[in-house]
Amino acid sequence: MQGPARVPVVMIDLKGDLPNLFLTFPSLSADEFAPWVEPSWDPASLATSWAESLSQWNLSAADIVDFRNTVALRLLTPGATSGEPLHILSFLENPSPLWATDPEAAREALSATVSLLLRLIGRDADPTRSRDHVVLSVFAERRSNRRRGGIASRHSRASGRRVRRHVDG
Repeated sequence: MQGPARVPVVMIDLKGDLPNLFLTFPSLSADEFAPWVEPSWDPASLATSWAESLSQWNLSAADIVDFRNTVALRLLTPGATSGEPLHILSFLENPSPLWATDPEAAREALSATVSLLLRLIGRDADPTRSRDHVVLSVFAERRSNRRRGGIASRHSRASGRRVRRHVDG
């Protein structure tokens, strides 16, 4: 019998029960469950219930240990602090250190962020044909230049003039 495929997975939790994956305790003991249950619940009966449920799927404590040793769980929580905060537009909030070492890579990352933002609001996100993308990218790069403490380079100012001419006709 072949084992698990061990492929990376990103799960989007619409129901709110995937954080239970963090409750994978190696021995399924009441002591492991106790800090995580409501005061009115009995950790021993919960641990027993979990062990019984897992056995119905032919899973044991050894499978839990294997799972915990081979999976890197991360809980990303947009708009909340209960897990790792997720800032979709963080590239626009804080200038990337890439600007100092690899401006082309920084520009590509900025372009991806602008594309994401445009998709979120239902606009054309193609950097090669979207006027919105061009304008927002130029504004975001200029803002990034100012936040890094420098004045935009001559190249950046010149490309901005070309963009204005192109957009304005």
